[in-house]
Amino acid sequence: MTAMLQRKMNQIDTKEHRLLRSFLETSFFEKFSTHGSSKFTVIEEPYTGFGYADAVGIIFDGHAYKSWSPHRNKLKNDDIKILHHLYLCNKGRSLEDLNSELGFSKNFIERSIKRLDDANTIYFLKDNRVKNQPINKIFFLKEIIAIEAKLKDWKGALLQSKNNLSFCSRAYSLFPKDVNKENFMNRYQGTGVGVITHKEKYKIELSSKKNNIPKTLNSWLFNEYVGRMLL
Repeated sequence: MTAMLQRKMNQIDTKEHRLLRSFLETSFFEKFSTHGSSKFTVIEEPYTGFGYADAVGIIFDGHAYKSWSPHRNKLKNDDIKILHHLYLCNKGRSLEDLNSELGFSKNFIERSIKRLDDANTIYFLKDNRVKNQPINKIFFLKEIIAIEAKLKDWKGALLQSKNNLSFCSRAYSLFPKDVNKENFMNRYQGTGVGVITHKEKYKIELSSKKNNIPKTLNSWLFNEYVGRMLL
């Protein structure tokens, strides 16, 4: 069983990393997982399609294991690409449609559809078109919250955090408490990115805009990672 999600190994001990680790010891993510069966986990330095995010907090439905098929652990990245495409289309697609729209060979699409069907992630319409199962049955992440830690490089933090918005529900830049916020807070306004400062306690200086997920393939890869590793 593979995790599907790449992670950076051999993290270097820097002041930024110590800032991040100190922040991760707070109750920040707990405040997003207070409803029903929600649980959370934190993944450090996962690959997101735009490089490696410093940390990503995942809030997920703890009851999802009840519908998680063992066949889902056999899905490949390209299977998830097809599943995401079906979700975006919001209507059934024929094998010919998938061939022309995604460029995969017909043989691969047939095998992929078989794997997705075995994993209970799709179903067939009467005319043999394929449609994804309802999203609340196959995507169980409630929040994907990305954190980018910097000591003072707000331009770099803002750029990476904006990239993180491509796959997550919320994105934050994390700075030390004594950072000079007057230099950059106005540049964060209207971007959707939030700002957190931290020393012994954290403070949300600017809230992140909440986006709907899944947004991209990488949103799904976090979903599959949690399903395979934690359910």
